[in-house]
Amino acid sequence: MPDGLAGRHGKYLVVPNVRFASGHDVVLAALGSNTEYAVYRREHGEKEARVTALGQAISYRFKRDSKGWRVFATTELPEVEVTTDRRRGAVGVDLNADHLAVVETDASGNYVKAWRVPLVTYGKSHHQAEALIGDAVAGVVEYAREVGKPIVIENLDFRQKKAVLEGESRRYRRMLSSFSYG
Repeated sequence: MPDGLAGRHGKYLVVPNVRFASGHDVVLAALGSNTEYAVYRREHGEKEARVTALGQAISYRFKRDSKGWRVFATTELPEVEVTTDRRRGAVGVDLNADHLAVVETDASGNYVKAWRVPLVTYGKSHHQAEALIGDAVAGVVEYAREVGKPIVIENLDFRQKKAVLEGESRRYRRMLSSFSYG
């Protein structure tokens, strides 16, 4: 609390049961790291605590709008351990209208294995399509993790292509529209 309010309300204001819509686990991990830092500092002193990897900055922003008060917390994402190595080869993924085509290569780029993952998004809502894509991709990610190879995917941008679809057949327009794009 600000010094002017601390006498009346105490040093801290605790709001129970706060849940962040996104990144909740990351904020909790940062808070946990800060708690570990405080304990370490109490036991070993300020000088020793500064050279540890404990503690993480969290920035808070309080905003009042028509719904009431909202709290925004910003912190750095934790480093993720890299478990793949491109020197082992790669797992390539190609997004098609009705499936993912997946191919595994060795370190020299030679074919090892290929398979298809069914993925029909036509006729599905945006959320249904996202869920189907997420499930299909999760399987490929798990396989790539098991073999220790990175995933390689082509970056396709259909925005310009979709803008000039006037003269194309209905089937072609539908096929392009079924792709998920940014």
